[in-house]
Formats: sequence, structure tokens, C-alpha cells
Amino acid sequence: MLNFLAIDRASSGRKSKSRAKFSYLLSNPLECVKALLKDPEFAGDLLFKPERHYTSSDKTDQLYHEMNTGKWWWETQKQLDETKPGGTIVPVIISSDKTQPSRRAHILLAYLPTTNLKQIPSEAVRRRAVANLFHACMRHILAPLIQPGINGIPMVSGDGVVRRVHPILAVYAADYPEQLLVTGIKSTSCPKCKTTKRDLGNPNAPIKYRNLEKILDALALVDVNARDFTRECKKNDIKPIVHPFWEGLPYVNIYRSITSDVLHQLYQGMIKHVISWIEQLYGRDEIDARCQRLPPNHHIRLFMNGISSLTRVTGREHSQISSFLLGLIAESPPRQDFAFLAQYPIHSTTTLKQLDNALDCFHKDMIVFVDLGIRTDMNFPKLHSLRHYVTMITFFGTTDNYNTEYTEWLHIDLAKDAYRATNHKDEYSQMTIWLERKEKILLHEKFIQWRELTEVTPSTLTARRVVLPVIAPERQVKMTKHPTLRAITIAKLASEYGVTKFSIALSQFAAQCLFPHLTTGRRIAEEASKIPISIDRVSVYHVVKFIARYPAQVDYENATLDSIHVKPARKNPKRSKEVIPGRFDSALITDGSGSGESLKEYRVGRVRMIFSLLERHA
Repeated sequence: MLNFLAIDRASSGRKSKSRAKFSYLLSNPLECVKALLKDPEFAGDLLFKPERHYTSSDKTDQLYHEMNTGKWWWETQKQLDETKPGGTIVPVIISSDKTQPSRRAHILLAYLPTTNLKQIPSEAVRRRAVANLFHACMRHILAPLIQPGINGIPMVSGDGVVRRVHPILAVYAADYPEQLLVTGIKSTSCPKCKTTKRDLGNPNAPIKYRNLEKILDALALVDVNARDFTRECKKNDIKPIVHPFWEGLPYVNIYRSITSDVLHQLYQGMIKHVISWIEQLYGRDEIDARCQRLPPNHHIRLFMNGISSLTRVTGREHSQISSFLLGLIAESPPRQDFAFLAQYPIHSTTTLKQLDNALDCFHKDMIVFVDLGIRTDMNFPKLHSLRHYVTMITFFGTTDNYNTEYTEWLHIDLAKDAYRATNHKDEYSQMTIWLERKEKILLHEKFIQWRELTEVTPSTLTARRVVLPVIAPERQVKMTKHPTLRAITIAKLASEYGVTKFSIALSQFAAQCLFPHLTTGRRIAEEASKIPISIDRVSVYHVVKFIARYPAQVDYENATLDSIHVKPARKNPKRSKEVIPGRFDSALITDGSGSGESLKEYRVGRVRMIFSLLERHA
């Protein structure tokens, strides 16, 4: 339940005659942790101890996926065991946004004040007051976690076991402006390390992480000497914040807790910049024309009106554009391997080296925009932030553990939808009532579902198997039970499908099957000429799908990974005079003799026909 709390703070964070009172709504974070921990729906997914996984018995290639496989959990557990052995760490992930997960694994913690403090004339004082107001609110909100984080508190989990739990802030997921607000770092600086502005675009610049102890010592001077406080804060390159909320939280290094953000750093950051630079380089009209000429393909959204006129482009749309951006500028592409590798659901020591190499290639490709005068330099924070991805994955697991895309959708549900349900007058009280009622309905629905699962027993709840995420599942070909068209003549195949040498190709395929030891094209052609082909009609299919086959223990739905469409031109049934153009998809083709891991084993080909033969013909 969200409750009102009034806070009275000096507008500038110091002694001042100008004071203001603000109200905000908050939930008890400790009760939120209890609610998530005891939910039986999550019982089989709970992780209570750090683990290390490897690809082989020699333990040279370590795996990183869930948060408990990262270094942060191991290091924090060791620190905790030195003072309170036997405790169970519950990592707390917080995300804030100025503006839904399906399984309700997130809980709304608070509605913070959104005032700009326009009544303060000085802009510098106003910015400082807004920052102090934010930290004052967050300090009140997270205060209930301090003592339980130090001493622990008994909590029952969804499997029915009572543990001494230590809720500890592990991750603060936010976009760049929020990261600066949380850490107190100045704009154009990195919130994690002390890299200077002129070195942000240098991939070889040494990374020196911020010293939390020195920063805490500087912040402690606020109650001793205001002049020394300001001087030491400036010396440590931070803003003079009055008691930041993370100051007293146990086992927390906020500069390490700020994590990589795929949504804002990659898609709304680097991909957005690259698209704008490409438009300047090639011209908007040319890029739009190339977008319109792209052929349709599975899982790829086509922007038939181009991309230059798009406004308020979302992260999802930037992700969709990045899937075909390489095809627009194949003659001088900035490689995007890093963006895709960074989103692997599981990483190993090997793939992290590949991620580092991909970042080096990306930096080299970006220089072309400086050489062509599109940019004067590459010294901006979002490019520099990519250098922290490998470290963040080794500390907190893969990026899907702390991607702000999830909380962005939650913001739509808990803020925007809640606001639309009000009459826009005294909206906060109405929003909380709307959310409280919605939450009660959902909780009651979950209770009914839990009662109906009579086969669930305590033994099944406590049993947890280590199931690793799957990057590349096996593919299964799926076709319709019956062909799209039957008895298509060879002549029609040539005129409508463009298959001009069907009989020759079929005889050569038969020769390869009958004489697998033949390797040269001349010998295969000689043997193929001896095989009579008496087929004059075949049945054809217009679509073939490739379905993902996951291991039985992985709880994933078998999704369609890809599909190939082979359709000749045809009349539009709704408009008799209109002809729908044919579609013949391209594919990467291999004979299956290699490992399938190298692109050199594949050839690009256009699929003209998918057919089946009668058994008597075979």
C-alpha cells in the first residue's frame, strides 16, 4: 500500500529562509521484499547462494547468467559472513524514471515529487535543491532496509523455509540523467569511473574507478564545515549533495551498483546516433529509398515510408532498424556485433573476449564519421559506457538482469495508465486507489490459481534445477500437412517461379545421393546425365518455418525463429486489376558438411521453390 509522507527540506540543502514542504507516496521496501520472497509462484526460481558455473571440468571458461553467478554476490557474501555468518542475501534492484512484467516480479515503491522548484531564482541553487530533495526522499524510502541489511531479519520464502535474510541494494538501473542524479556526478562525466571528458572516446584510456571511501569522507563534512565540504566535493568531482540516500546503506558501493543499460545506452544511445550520422552521410532521401527497396523478411519490420521522418522513436523501433541497418549501407558499415553480443542471455569467458573485440572494431568504425566531418570527436558518455559492459556482466550477470526496458513498461502500467484512470484533479490519491484495487484483484486471482494447483507439494517447491539459458536452440523444419499447390508442371515452374533447370538440378542431387564419394562437379554431372528424370509435375509449398526446439527442462515456448516464403506473382483477390508481386526469400545455405559456426561455410541463395515428390518418384 502506498502511503503519504511529507518532507520539509531547505530549498538549497543548507540553512536558508526559503523552505518548502513536499508530499510523496511510498511503500515500505521491507514489506515489498517480503511479498516477493514469499510468493509461491517464484518458489522454483529463487536463488539463495552464489554459484560458479563452467563450460568444462577444467574450469577455465566461466559462465555468467543469473545474478548469483557474478562476482558481486560472492564478494558481498564473504563480507557478510565475516560479521553475520549464515545469512542469506536478497539483492534489491531499484529503478527510477521521470516519466509490465507479466509475472509481477517488480513492485511500485514510490511516487516521487516532480517539482522543478521554479520559485528559486538561481539556477545553480535550484539544481542543487532538486538533487537534495530527491536524495531526501530516497533516504526516507530506503531507511527500513538499513538495519535488516546489517543484522538480518527472519523471512519465509515461497518454498516454506524461514531464512535470516539481508536485503541489500545491489543494482540501481536508470538512464544517464538519473545516474548523474543518483551518484552526484557532473554532466558529461562517467558515473562509474574518473575518465576525463577528452578521453571518453579513447578505447585505450585507463579506467580508474571512483573511490567510495574518499567520497564518503568528503560528504561527511557537510555537518562540520560548509566551506571544506564544498572544496572536498569539488576535489572528488562530485556535486555537494546533503547526505545522499546511499550514504548509510550497508555493503553498497553506488558507483559499482550503477549498471549498464541496453535500452538507453545502446538503442536510444549509440544506435540512435549512428542512424542520424548515416542520414547525414548518405542523405535522408537516399536512406528512405533504400528502406523502401528492402525485401520482406521474417521478424524484420519494414519502414515503407523510410526512417528519416520518424519522431519520438522508441527503443523497440531502434532495435528493429538495427536489424536491417547493415543492409542499407553495406559498402561502409559500422559493425553492430557489440549490440547483439551484449544481449546474450548467457556469457562465458570466451564470449566476453568476443564482446571486447567487437567493441574495439566498433571504435575503429566510428572514426570514419570524424574523418568525414560528421563528428569532431567521439568523446561522449554513451560511447564510453560501453567499456563497462564486460565488468558489469562479470559482477551482476547478463544485461537482462538489470535492463531498464522492463521498468519502462512498468512505468506505463503504474504511472501513465493509473493517471488516465483519474479525473486529473488530486490525481495521486486516485492513482493509489486504482493501483491498490488492481493489485488486490491480481493477488486474489493468483491465490485462486495456487489453490487449484493441487499437485504442488513442498518437495516440488524446494526442488530447483540449474538450467542454463539457451542462446541458439535447435531448429526444426515445419511445413503444412498438405502442399499449397499440387501438380505444377515443369513449364509453369519456369514461367512463374523462375526455376529454369529443375530436371538438371534434380538429377545432380540424385547423383550426389547415390554416389556420395564424388566431389568434382564434372563427375557429378556425368553420373547425373545417366539418371533419367521422368517427372513432369510436382507439388509445391509456399512457406517453410523453422521452429525452436528447446531442451525439455527449459521452460520456453517453441517459437518460430525464421521462415522462408516462396510465392509467385498473383492477382489481388480484392482488386482484380492489381497484381501482388512475387516473393522469393534469400537464405544462407550450407551442405551440412561443416560445423556451421563459420560464415565461410555458407552461401547466399534465393529460394525459388519448395517442393515434394511422390514416393514412387523417389
